[in-house]
Amino acid sequence: MRPVYKLCEQCGLPVLLHQNSTSIGRHDDYVYLHELREVLECHPDLCVVWAHCGLSRRVFHEHYHEMVEMLLTAYTQLHVDVSWIGFDDVVVSEGLVRTEWVDLIERFADRFMIGSDLTGHFDHLGPTMRRYNGLLEGLSRDARQKVAEGNADRVFFGGRPD
Repeated sequence: MRPVYKLCEQCGLPVLLHQNSTSIGRHDDYVYLHELREVLECHPDLCVVWAHCGLSRRVFHEHYHEMVEMLLTAYTQLHVDVSWIGFDDVVVSEGLVRTEWVDLIERFADRFMIGSDLTGHFDHLGPTMRRYNGLLEGLSRDARQKVAEGNADRVFFGGRPD
């Protein structure tokens, strides 16, 4: 992948990276986080969007938001997509958006984005996107616009991020 990262870095193309932070069932350690850090450190001008916030089914850590905050603080080229399981299993708890995530997203509003994670068939796009309404309503107007559409538009269609 290094040649791809280098090309994207040189051309100002973002990379949507699907990579878990840890192994299924390993809730006490971030087993694969060093791989993401290596990419970010070796390619400081590469815009990386971390799909699903580095989560998949059965990947969980109680203080996940703290690790994401640490990464966002350390790597200004990192963006986070909270779609799919990242939203359903970590950002939301018992049907409510967790306040620590609202606070984190508000602090890094120009680095978070939402998405449908739908591929091929888009019959359920409306209901899929409506599930983010609770999160968006908890954000300031400026943060809401960035997370709902502005960041994705800027990163994927507007060239290099600021």
